[in-house]
Amino acid sequence: MTNYLTNAEHRKAKSALTRAKNSGDHQKVVDTVDRIFAEWDDAGVAWPDDWHNWERARDDAKFALAREAW
Repeated sequence: MTNYLTNAEHRKAKSALTRAKNSGDHQKVVDTVDRIFAEWDDAGVAWPDDWHNWERARDDAKFALAREAW
C-alpha cells in the first residue's frame, strides 16, 4: 500500500519552497528542495503530483549559482 503526504505535510513543503525562493538565496533553494525530497524518500511516501515544481526550482537555482560562479 502506498503512503501519501497529508495536506498539512504538502502545505508545509510548499511553504518551505516559497520561503526559500523569496529569500533570494539560490543555495537555500537547493538545500530546501534536497531536504524535502530526502524527507519524502525517508518517509516512503508517494511524491505529490506537483513534485516537478520543486525540481524546477532546484534546477533554476543551480543554474543561477553556476552563472554567478562563472
